[in-house]
Amino acid sequence: MGEVFLKVLNMSLTASLLILAVISFRLIFRKTQKWVHCFLWSVVAIRLICPFSIESAFGLLSSTEPIKEYAVVEGEMQDYVPSINSDLHIVKNLVNPILAETFAYEETDSVAPLQVVTYICGNVWVGGMIFLMLYAVISLFRLRLRIRESVPYKDNIMICDAVKSPFILGNIRPRIYLSSGLDENEVKYIMAHECAHLERKDHWWKPLGCLLLCVYWFNPLYWIAYILFCKDIELACDERVIRDMDIHDKKEYSRTLLSCARQRELVLVCPLAFGEVGVKERVKSVLNYKKPDFWLILVSIAACLIIAVCFFTTSPRKYQIRVTIPAGGMEQFYYSDEEISPKGKHLILSAGEGLGDTEIILKVVECRQENAYDEPVYLTPGMPVKMDVEKGAWFKIGVSVQNPTEDDIDVYVEVENVDLRIASVDNVGEKEDVTSEWIKEEINVEKYDVTHDGILDYIITSLVYESAFVDADSTQQERIAQRLQVGVIRVDVYEGIENSEEPDRNKAIWSHEYSGAHTGNGQLSIVHTNDKDWLLSSSFYIGQGFATLEYIVFSLNQKGEMDILDEQLAEFEMTQKDLSDEYKELQTSLSKYTEEGILIIACDIDLEKQFVRTNATPYVPRNYYDIVFTKFGWKTEVSVSNLRDNIIKTVSIEDAAKLESVVLSDTWQEGTGDCINDCKLIFDGEVYYYHSECGTFNDSQNNRKLELTTEQKENVNAIFEKYISLGSGLLGFYLGAFLRSKYGEI
Repeated sequence: MGEVFLKVLNMSLTASLLILAVISFRLIFRKTQKWVHCFLWSVVAIRLICPFSIESAFGLLSSTEPIKEYAVVEGEMQDYVPSINSDLHIVKNLVNPILAETFAYEETDSVAPLQVVTYICGNVWVGGMIFLMLYAVISLFRLRLRIRESVPYKDNIMICDAVKSPFILGNIRPRIYLSSGLDENEVKYIMAHECAHLERKDHWWKPLGCLLLCVYWFNPLYWIAYILFCKDIELACDERVIRDMDIHDKKEYSRTLLSCARQRELVLVCPLAFGEVGVKERVKSVLNYKKPDFWLILVSIAACLIIAVCFFTTSPRKYQIRVTIPAGGMEQFYYSDEEISPKGKHLILSAGEGLGDTEIILKVVECRQENAYDEPVYLTPGMPVKMDVEKGAWFKIGVSVQNPTEDDIDVYVEVENVDLRIASVDNVGEKEDVTSEWIKEEINVEKYDVTHDGILDYIITSLVYESAFVDADSTQQERIAQRLQVGVIRVDVYEGIENSEEPDRNKAIWSHEYSGAHTGNGQLSIVHTNDKDWLLSSSFYIGQGFATLEYIVFSLNQKGEMDILDEQLAEFEMTQKDLSDEYKELQTSLSKYTEEGILIIACDIDLEKQFVRTNATPYVPRNYYDIVFTKFGWKTEVSVSNLRDNIIKTVSIEDAAKLESVVLSDTWQEGTGDCINDCKLIFDGEVYYYHSECGTFNDSQNNRKLELTTEQKENVNAIFEKYISLGSGLLGFYLGAFLRSKYGEI
């Protein structure tokens, strides 16, 4: 009985939302025709009767089972522990844990608390239902006793002295019962009303509503719905009768309503009585009746259909497919025990609990068509992916997740619009290719003391792949390119051992995976500053018109925890012409580390080239950072040249920032100087001539000059001398004098 009650409770809760929607509709569309209201009440009745629901993309209900008799507790499904099926944060993280704690039980218990509660509630529900049905039957029996002396008037019309207000009684052969005290004019109006009831089959609908009220008596919303339903069917019949009446007939009809008005009796089984339901409201409606405008009828019908579709159907069911990653698991893909079968030609997958950015792949179990499903796709939390699939085929879902810990972990992939089954025992845990061999290929080893304990540590870059997925005749560079495209490249840091040529390979103290997709973007370098070796990790994300740049310089301890030396973050719009101050600060600060050092790996999907250091490709950090800054216009191009030999040199980011602060000052003066320029500065395409002896910049294009202080001149000259030799020499002196006399200041 408890299970039946829980099913009825869930049906009642889903119908409650529809009842609220219908009540709101009645308030908004008060002036529309009342038969529209009655139609919506019929949808409510069907919702209460139907134990199943049709899936629809327009459905607002996520499930027809708001209260489940099981819950997922610490990754395990437990029966007889209730949970509320909702995506609301407060429900998932507050209400459901409280329910799980309240209804928790031990396996040795003979009965679960939920079973006790549902058994008691089920018996109370059945008791209340029986009481109401008995009350209805007794009331109907008493009514029949009162009219047993009625006499036929004509056709199916009966006359009885005991009848105070006309009504219809009976379903298969309905009869109209009239009071013997009515005159012919009143009979005419009453018969018109009662015949409208019969034409609309209300003598079937109202008993059905009464029966549903007996079943769902515990839901207060349904009592409200039943009362409003009774009013609406009377108002709908009134409208049907008076729509062609003049004002005189409407007044007479209203007078007849008032003469037949009586206090309501037998709430549950009152028949279709002429004067029992909302007489005051009905009289007002009759006297003020105006045919609704066509647009109002059209809008109300459209709203009615929207409510019916949205609340009668449910959104496609979503399944959380679990994939278990075993302790120490380093394989490329792990597969679900459940198998899915798409109901359409497309499959929507989303990242579920515990799953971050990763690759997913479908493994065919059964299919009729020969399609290729061996290409993985990248999945990011909050960004569902769509895959073309064969309708009706069966698949397992694989995820590319590694687990270096000592415990198994579970991750979930969310799918919708599929059928689900548990894989056969023979297939559980099956690998993609049982004959394939897993290979870990070390492509680069660097030895630096990144733990600062005086012993060299090992920074090892590796390819991890199944032999079946890699051409045996491929070169190392080809394998690297393939892993960047469809796999990952792993960098592990192992702690060095004193007086040993090998590190402690039992466990890496730090690991990270890189790939050529957004999910694996990142850069790693080894830099030397403050007389120590450090790891430099950066990440540049570009998307939807925004850029996020960040880096961190750190060392490691024996537990793999970071000791951070420096970190910066900059976020800005890519379209802005003037770069933000925080970006300039990041670029200048980062340049201190990238002038020298070793670039281990640099993956970025927005670049044409990915950098992976091997013995054949000894990259340095500037190989990457100069390209990425220049490509997106984030790097200010600054170069210097000696006018004597016209050799142009590009200056570093740090030096460029210092020169930028000088030439962008507001101390420029009108007119150019008489001194002889011996070099020039090219700043974002603008040319500034410079005389190093007196420290003067000349901007001939804008006819202005900038005279530096002694300290500024010494700093600028020191920067220039890093790249070019200063001074024009004797030839330069005469050449400058000649050009100035002939062409003016240069």
